[in-house]
Amino acid sequence: MAYQNPAGQSAADKSRQRSEIQRNIIMLEADKGKKNAQKMQLGAEIREAKKARERAEVELQINQLELKKIEQEIAAMEVSVKGLQKKLNAI
Repeated sequence: MAYQNPAGQSAADKSRQRSEIQRNIIMLEADKGKKNAQKMQLGAEIREAKKARERAEVELQINQLELKKIEQEIAAMEVSVKGLQKKLNAI
């Protein structure tokens, strides 16, 4: 008959439980490592997306300023054309 401890578990049962718990720990540690790798990857992707968004915002601001400048140039040209048309009509 196998040795039984006071809790009623044999040494073989304890060994089996210990092995199962150790396997579970190993599997959880491996899964945790995979999740940490995913976390790092997602963090890197988020940082890159934020940088891309910042670059796009800067480009948008530059384009908006250029558009405003061109609109002002067009308005100035329209004023010049009207002035020249008045001179032409006065001749």
